[in-house]
Amino acid sequence: MTETVRKEGFARIEFRSAYVFTDMITFESEETFMRKRILTLLLAFAMVAGMLPAGAMAPDEPVHTHDGRTAVTMGENFIRLGEDEQTSNTLSTGSYYLDGDLTVSLTVTGDVDLCLNGHSVTVGSSHAVTVSSGAGLTLWDCGAESAGKLAYTGTDTSYYGIYNQGTLTLHSGAVEGYY
Repeated sequence: MTETVRKEGFARIEFRSAYVFTDMITFESEETFMRKRILTLLLAFAMVAGMLPAGAMAPDEPVHTHDGRTAVTMGENFIRLGEDEQTSNTLSTGSYYLDGDLTVSLTVTGDVDLCLNGHSVTVGSSHAVTVSSGAGLTLWDCGAESAGKLAYTGTDTSYYGIYNQGTLTLHSGAVEGYY
């Protein structure tokens, strides 16, 4: 049976009757139905989880302590490493931490791991720290307020907080001055 409807300004539309044969409809078992439902829910969950933003996951920072590190303090003329006053302000290969503020320029000549420990190296007439060619400096600041810094406070733009000719890894702390 076909009916034709005509309205002005509209296209011709035909409606046809449909006959449903109930003997052709198949029913699935309840077990199959539940499996499909569970699979559908799992797929929906996977799609939603896939759309969630992955947080900026920085790799975990290595944890460091002062165990096995040598204290660096200011001596009468040069820095002290532990109890021994040095003949220069040079840090050779080793692990160190500042046990007070320094007002002298440091030179790094080996692979040095230095924790500022909330203290500063502040100078006004040369680089605060010079990393020599072939040397490496890994810098930390585990101070309570992370206030440790390497600072050049002078006005001569030829000096820097860090003058790096080697390798520098800065985990925390601050560098101030021309750099």
